[in-house]
Parts: sequence; structure tokens; C-alpha cells
Amino acid sequence: MINRIALAVAALACSAGAALAQSATVSISSSAGTMVAPGDTVTVTVSADYDLAGAGSGVFGAAGFYGFGGDVAVSGLNVADASAATAATSANLLSGAVASTGASPDLVRAAAGRGLNGGLAANPAELFSFNLTIDPAAADGSLTLEFTGAVVLVRGDDLETFSSTPGPNQSGLTSNALTLTIMSTGGGCALADITATGACDAGNGDGLIDLSDFSCYLTQWSSQAPIADITSTGVCEPGNGDGLVNLSDFSCYLTEWSAGCP
Repeated sequence: MINRIALAVAALACSAGAALAQSATVSISSSAGTMVAPGDTVTVTVSADYDLAGAGSGVFGAAGFYGFGGDVAVSGLNVADASAATAATSANLLSGAVASTGASPDLVRAAAGRGLNGGLAANPAELFSFNLTIDPAAADGSLTLEFTGAVVLVRGDDLETFSSTPGPNQSGLTSNALTLTIMSTGGGCALADITATGACDAGNGDGLIDLSDFSCYLTQWSSQAPIADITSTGVCEPGNGDGLVNLSDFSCYLTEWSAGCP
């Protein structure tokens, strides 16, 4: 798969210059943050952040982001519970754009570039997005989305490639994966039961609300972990985080933990 992606990017880029930029990173985000519920459909966005190290324009046009090719793969306990619609590439990357759904574990694949339009100045640059649906019958758990492939930058008179599996004259691509916690709604048992057999993890409950759950949450809250982000605009509900771990989250958990299981 990676070899096919490398060939696609090579055709897109035509050539690749020596690796002079400091870095390129692809990150994945979700419209729901890091927590979802069974039956949810969320928008997943894949973006690239890069460093041109001061390079200007050249024979390929303005410096900036030029193109990409790759897959988003899914891993984790709930792989079978995730399905994806065909990706939509960014409106700024329409040259040679292709997108499709893939066979597990590759949820979606896409490629697009700038053609003769030079580099894209936006940083980070949005690559593509797609709708991800969680099976309504999914059990509480988690899944992780990660991009593998390559991105191409315009730097002066060079096209520079960053790849998950770099070849000659290419640099390594950093990929920031996204882990989604699947947690059913419905009160204390869904939100407060987060430990089993000593493990501290969302969706890993044992049907009991006890001190091990409270200790687990306190640890996660203290470290600002995504699992602890459970409130938004005053509403206390799994999958309703606002990107901040603060006292409202702690108060929410305490309320749900005190309620116990029916």
C-alpha cells in the first residue's frame, strides 16, 4: 500500500528535492473531539503542518504546501464498529484529486495536489475530510485513526517530499494519530465505570462504580488526559467535551460517580 502511495506522490510531484525543511506533520481531528457514542457520525479532518525553513518561491511557483497521497487506517478494539464515507479533498487541492473508501484497516484513501498553481500558503493546510460513523450496536471502547502516506512541499526550486516510509532524498513524516473513545450515554454507569482488572481506560468498565474508578478519573483529570474532558457549555454527558479539562469536568464526574449503577 505504501509503495503505491509513494508512486502516486512521485507522479504528483514530478521530482523531490533534498530534504531541507525542518519538519512536516499530519494530524487528525474530529468534530466531536475525542469522545463519541454508538450511532454517532462525526466529521474527521486531516491536516498538515509544515516548516519551510525560510524558503521562497521558485520554478514551481510560490512556496508552501503542494500535495499529498495516503490512507487513514483504523486500529484498536472497536475496528469493526467504524465505517467511513468517501473523503472530500480540500478545495485548494483539486489537481489530480482522487478519493475512495478502502478495505479494513484502511478506512479511506485520497490524493490531490496544486498542479501549476504553486504552493499553498495556508499552514496548517487541510488535506481532506470524511464522515466517520460508529455502529449503533458498538460496545464501549476505543479506536485510533492514523494517516500513512506522503506530503509534498514547494521550497524554492525544489519539491520536497515527507513520507511515512521515506526513500532517497525524502524526509520522515510525523503523524499525530487520533484516538476516539466510544462511550454510550445514559448516566453514571456509562460515564463513571472506567476500570476493570486494574486497568484505567474509558470503555473498560466492570459493572461496578467504586474507588478504583474515582482514582482512575482523578489520575486522568490531573494529567489533562482526553478521557477526562466530559463537559461542554455546562452539560454533563459522555462525548460532549469542549477541549478543556477543568473543574466542570471533575464536578460532572463526581455527580455521575455518586449516582452509581442502577
